[in-house]
Parts: sequence; C-alpha cells; structure tokens
Amino acid sequence: RNLFNDEPVTFSQLTSNFYFNMIAMVIGSYQPSSVQVVLRCMDGTRVALPILQCSAPDIRHHLTLTEAELLQPYCLDVHVYNEHVEKALDLQMGDMVQFHNLHCYIPKTDSSIMVVL
Repeated sequence: RNLFNDEPVTFSQLTSNFYFNMIAMVIGSYQPSSVQVVLRCMDGTRVALPILQCSAPDIRHHLTLTEAELLQPYCLDVHVYNEHVEKALDLQMGDMVQFHNLHCYIPKTDSSIMVVL
C-alpha cells in the first residue's frame, strides 16, 4: 500500500508494510551473493524507523569512519535481488537513483524494517 500514490517518498515518511517510490543517492554497496546487492542510500532526511543495516565493514564506500557514523541516521540499505542485481552493480557511489515499487517490511527474524526491490 502506497499512501503517497506515485510520488517519491522520503526516508522520514517510511512506515512498515508499505510499497513506495524513492529518489536517493547511492553512498555505498555490498554484494553478499550473486543474486543480491545491498545499496546504502541517503536522501537527506533522517530515517523514521529502525532500519536493518549491513555492518559497516561490509559496505564499500569512500567515506571516513567518522563520516559514515555521522551519516548513519540518514542512511537506508536497499536490498536488491534477482533481475535488478545487474543494474545495481553498474551504479557508482554518488549516483542518484529513482527506485520504483520498493517494499518496506519487518522480517520475521528481526524487529527492524527492511527495504527490498
């Protein structure tokens, strides 16, 4: 359910069990498997909910540890799967991306929100 129709949503507007569109900057990435890429993104707003994030050493980025820690409340990990992985691997840090039909939900194994494409 997308309460905002087709308009992009900011991180500060996220709720659980929610489908949405988003525009964000890629600031890091991590590839845990051949069928998954995690994109660390930010849109300039503080994330409204507790978000499931990969551990900092796993994410490749061009930030100092201090910068990464300062940006943590403004970052969201987007878990990209299957046919979207190839395009995600082409993205560079600093690229702006318009995501469509992301799903924000709470996995059964955690109480934090996960965002999936």
